[in-house]
Amino acid sequence: MTTRIARRILFAVLSRLRVGRIEVVEAGRVRAFGPADSELLARVEVHDPRAYRWTLRGSTGLGEGYIEGLWSTDDIVSLARIGARTMPAFDRWRRPFRRPLLALQRLGRMVPRNTKHGAARNISAHYDLGNDLFAAFLDERMQVLVRALR
Repeated sequence: MTTRIARRILFAVLSRLRVGRIEVVEAGRVRAFGPADSELLARVEVHDPRAYRWTLRGSTGLGEGYIEGLWSTDDIVSLARIGARTMPAFDRWRRPFRRPLLALQRLGRMVPRNTKHGAARNISAHYDLGNDLFAAFLDERMQVLVRALR
């Protein structure tokens, strides 16, 4: 899928934004979506046009594009809040397109196939992290530090 088509799809989705305001900046051009008087505002700067294609992979592609430096934002928390508050409406809009989009993603290898081997590798990568990580925020009994929650 071309970047131009992916950009058009993303902008069509963002044009339905009713909660929060997202300003997309690319090559000095600013496009704003959502109510101008919204309390939630996030400015997204697109550093590489491939970011648009990555967004079609859903939240995984969006996150990976951020990590890869394809895009950045001045307020990731507000952007996440806008996304969380918009998700129910977006899911209703997306539902009729789910199967064709999934087929396109698979054709374009945008969504990895979840095989038994791949699932085991993913589980290991996410959960077999070792005790050093958990020791950083748990007490000596590997339980939640109560004082840290206050």
